[in-house]
Amino acid sequence: MDIRIFIGAHRVAGLHIENILSQNQALLAKQGILVASHASQLTAFRDATLALEKGKSAKKVSELYLSMVTKGADFKTLVILDRRRAGAVSRPARKNLIYPQIRQTLARYTKFLPADSYRFYMGLRAPSTFLPSCYSDSLSHAKVESFREFLLDADLRNLRWSETLDRALHSFDAKAARKNRIVTWRFEDYPRMWRDVVGAICGVENPQDLAGNAMPINKGLSLYGCQLMHKYLQDHDPKAPGDFKKIRDAFLEKFKNEDGLDPDPIGPPAFIEAMDYAYEDDWYYIERMENVAALSARPVI
Repeated sequence: MDIRIFIGAHRVAGLHIENILSQNQALLAKQGILVASHASQLTAFRDATLALEKGKSAKKVSELYLSMVTKGADFKTLVILDRRRAGAVSRPARKNLIYPQIRQTLARYTKFLPADSYRFYMGLRAPSTFLPSCYSDSLSHAKVESFREFLLDADLRNLRWSETLDRALHSFDAKAARKNRIVTWRFEDYPRMWRDVVGAICGVENPQDLAGNAMPINKGLSLYGCQLMHKYLQDHDPKAPGDFKKIRDAFLEKFKNEDGLDPDPIGPPAFIEAMDYAYEDDWYYIERMENVAALSARPVI
């Protein structure tokens, strides 16, 4: 059994990945690749968790879960889109940890999937842009708080994705023998290697056969726009149904995030440079982690 689970992170082109898989459904079906949507996965995961709590055996729950996500269809490879499983977009970092609860949330899979049947796929992103983008997403979904409140006690200088991946690896059952339990890549490389990434996730024979394009990735609201929107909401509390959406859409239209154009970045240039250097150094370490396969973009010639 070959099960591949895309777990995020947030704001790493997850919707683009889902759209490409949907667009190439016929090609994947010919190769025995079945894609379970994010929505069907949420329902199946919830029902499987409830069944376990009621005392049903792991075998029965596994059968229930797979039946729900596949709808009874046969498959050689099952791709599960669970792009929000890693953690909450409203609080992605606490102290020096990105996704503090990732080990516990991913460990739930061990309760109803065979130990060597699945692996995780996870995109990473520089914390200097990851956190503002998550804040934009959180605010756009009506979690109204300031950026300072959003960051809470996050230690921005010491956030390392390698530590997050290490905790994710420890979510696997100790009996699991499969190597490369996590496949990862960088969001910054994604526009140049999206076929390689999607191909790795689904296991298609030739990723270059995937139809689609590197369409502009939804970058959401700029941090400056977020701060203006937060201030506006403090003075204009939405009353009628639909008011918040109208406000959000107006700000999204006027303050779209554009690289290098945000007049109010996460910190001073020297601070951002230090964060980005730490991210590059961390990636160098990630490429050498045991049981982690790191996908890299081909050099531009």
